[in-house]
Amino acid sequence: MGLQDPDQSRGTQLGTIKISDEVIDASGVYERYFMQDNVRYHHILDPRTGYPSQNGLKSLTIMSPNATDADALSTGVFLMGIEEGMKYLESLPEGVEAFFITDDNKIYATAGIKERMNLTDPTYSFAE
Repeated sequence: MGLQDPDQSRGTQLGTIKISDEVIDASGVYERYFMQDNVRYHHILDPRTGYPSQNGLKSLTIMSPNATDADALSTGVFLMGIEEGMKYLESLPEGVEAFFITDDNKIYATAGIKERMNLTDPTYSFAE
């Protein structure tokens, strides 16, 4: 399955991922937004501030055997950010995996999803 490049038009891939009997759900700041005074206002609101989240993420993708779980997790974990989000994901039952894409094109992935990803766009790389 192709992975959407959050910096390019719909259908442009940054890589692929192998899935089997799983679903993918993504939350990101790259499709539903508007620009005003050189500031991007997107639809993922931080409930602590009431404003669009500013956590350095472009996208979070959840892989799960259950579509309802993947959908419910994608926005909530996006708002947690990388550190808190990764800790939370580690506490979930086996089978729920994810990867985060940061504003500087680094990919932070859980172990179970990283091995299934193939990056084809050289502007993206896995974080060390």
